[in-house]
Amino acid sequence: MLLLPLLFFLLLKSVCICPSLLLLLFLLLLLLLLLLPTFFPRINIPFSVPYRLARERNFSPVLLARLVIEEHLRAKRGEGGGGGGADGKVPKSDVKALLSDPRRISDPRLGLEVKAAAWRDDVYGPLAEAVKASVGVEHEERLKRELR
Repeated sequence: MLLLPLLFFLLLKSVCICPSLLLLLFLLLLLLLLLLPTFFPRINIPFSVPYRLARERNFSPVLLARLVIEEHLRAKRGEGGGGGGADGKVPKSDVKALLSDPRRISDPRLGLEVKAAAWRDDVYGPLAEAVKASVGVEHEERLKRELR
């Protein structure tokens, strides 16, 4: 359900000329979708274990999920799964790939927990990253106009 604002954002980005209007529409849709579970509690995304642990410790859910994925890969390597290098470190590219696509995690429950934690994170989650990217594009356009 929360993928809807991102798709809406990408659609409008290809059509809309004014980046400020695009950002405003994106934020309004995001606000609507965040308030929607208040009126319809059954469609609320469950609070995952990494999310609750991170919030209890005032930590980012995505960063905690990253640590959990690293430990998961270390455990897999310890069982002969080949999850990391010889020095005990897990390649960051592997962790990033699993964090960006939690469906690839071998444990389905862990994948679901990571996905729920990522969608709930308001600093490093996918929605926050989309807003940051949009603001960055808007600032670049403003700089281009001012430098002409």
